Amino acid sequence: MGNVKKATDEQIKKKGNIGRPKKKVTLLCAVCHKEFEKYAYDVKRGAKYCSVQCHHQVLKKTIPFEVLEFLYVQLGYSLKKTSIVLGCSDKTVKRQIIGANIKLRSPGESQTLGQTGKKHSKAWNNAISRGHKGKICNYMVGRKNPIFKNSSSGNYAKGGIRDDLGHYVRSSWEANVARYLKFLIEKGEIKKYEYEPDTFCFELIKRGNRSYTPDFKITEKNDSVLYWEVKGWMDKSSKVKLKRMAKYYPHIKIVLIEKKQYDEIKKWKRLIPYWED
Repeated sequence: MGNVKKATDEQIKKKGNIGRPKKKVTLLCAVCHKEFEKYAYDVKRGAKYCSVQCHHQVLKKTIPFEVLEFLYVQLGYSLKKTSIVLGCSDKTVKRQIIGANIKLRSPGESQTLGQTGKKHSKAWNNAISRGHKGKICNYMVGRKNPIFKNSSSGNYAKGGIRDDLGHYVRSSWEANVARYLKFLIEKGEIKKYEYEPDTFCFELIKRGNRSYTPDFKITEKNDSVLYWEVKGWMDKSSKVKLKRMAKYYPHIKIVLIEKKQYDEIKKWKRLIPYWED
């Protein structure tokens, strides 16, 4: 073999520990308490025993039945947690649990406090309740509230039968539009109106929105028919219905009553009785 060249200081800085001798550390065995030497790398990996025989003594360690029952049964510790507390492997704990005729839980099975026959203190229960209430409040604040768009101040509230109209409506906006149409009938501008009399089916559609029912059917003085749809808020489903209506029933005229159109109708509210603000 040729001469071995030692690494220079610059090479050592660039390539780390290349060319340096490995350092050994003196330790005490956890079983026989004898001194032994191990490399620093092995110490970092958790070397505690001077030989394989000492390590096997730990693996074959006998755990008292009372200790196993207290940790595994009463406290509900897992195999891993029990092994960490006792300072041995989880295989040792498992073997001795089986040998002590203790029922072995499955890995996914958890043991609740109620199963152990114990209960939380009143102070702890109150603390848990306060914590959950705080989380719920954070999720329900302002626009995070799931009923934000359906608040009672909007046009989505107050569905029911109106005595002055004699039929059911789904919102206060629909009720006011119906009163406006009734006002137009009294003025002689239209012949009549009906609430949700017709439903249009989309027979070629196999999934999703397969039908559409406009809010109002209006018959004009010349017997021509058109439909009014009241939409204070246009959701995705409503957009799909209107698109399919335009595709499959292009001859049907539909007038969309949104906020802008509703505000124009609202200008007549002083002349229309029972108007809902």
